[in-house]
Amino acid sequence: MSKQPLGAARFLLALDIDGVLNAFSRNVHIDDPDDGAYRDWRVDMVEAESDVYGFARFPITWSRQMIAGLNELFADPHVQLCWLTSWGGQAHLVAGTTGLVAARPPVVVPYTKRFSDYQIGKPEGLRKFLTEQPWASAERVAVIDDEVCRGGYLYELDDVIRGFPDKQWLTIAPNSVRGISVSEMAELRQFVGADALPN
Repeated sequence: MSKQPLGAARFLLALDIDGVLNAFSRNVHIDDPDDGAYRDWRVDMVEAESDVYGFARFPITWSRQMIAGLNELFADPHVQLCWLTSWGGQAHLVAGTTGLVAARPPVVVPYTKRFSDYQIGKPEGLRKFLTEQPWASAERVAVIDDEVCRGGYLYELDDVIRGFPDKQWLTIAPNSVRGISVSEMAELRQFVGADALPN
């Protein structure tokens, strides 16, 4: 039985990895219990190639509950996972390690990196990405990045957002120590209208 074509995505979720899926703290479970962090952390090693370190093994501190929440969102065929990360085309290695899966094949948002700054090209890369089909037809865009966000962050998206007034936007800048929080996951669910999804 052949699969039905997915059609254009209505929701784009641009997702960073480090500081978002991969918490920077190796002791997240002993942080303030009221900080909204997930509690079921584990550390796994991912083999990947870095511009700085070459081929190496990198620790990924991640939460099964967080990944399960994202999997529920990405199970919706209207929701497109867009990797916006310095991992680039190697993001699938992190997805494979953590069990992150999506109904739609994930795509990578290309952007220019500098050797000393892997984030600076993200806003312009996202702007170009959103001018291309089929992504230009998306109704809503969520950006989840601990460094690239709105108003006051080191790499702001304000100009990008103003350039697409026909789209609804959600920007979330997680605390990089704990990554996406429980309340931030709830924001994402509400944004894509996923409150009716099974828990």
